[in-house]
Amino acid sequence: MIDIYLKTTTRAALVKKLVAANMMADDLLAEGVFLDEIGEIEGVTGYHANLRLTFEPSEKQIATLGGITPPATPHRVWA
Repeated sequence: MIDIYLKTTTRAALVKKLVAANMMADDLLAEGVFLDEIGEIEGVTGYHANLRLTFEPSEKQIATLGGITPPATPHRVWA
C-alpha cells in the first residue's frame, strides 16, 4: 500500500489533480484508490486529503499529485 498526503488550495483543485493522475473520473475513484478527505484544518492553509493506493503509482502520477512526502505532523493517518 502506498499512502499519499495531499494538500491543495480547494476541493476542486484536489479533484483536478486526481483526474489528471487518472485516479478519478466523473467523481468516481479508480480501482485501488481510496480517498479520505479531511478538508480544511484550523490554523493550517489548504484543503487536505489522504490517498491510499493498492498499486504502485507511476512516476508521472506521483509528479501530478505533487509527490509522496508525508507531512511532519499529519492531522489524520490511515490505520
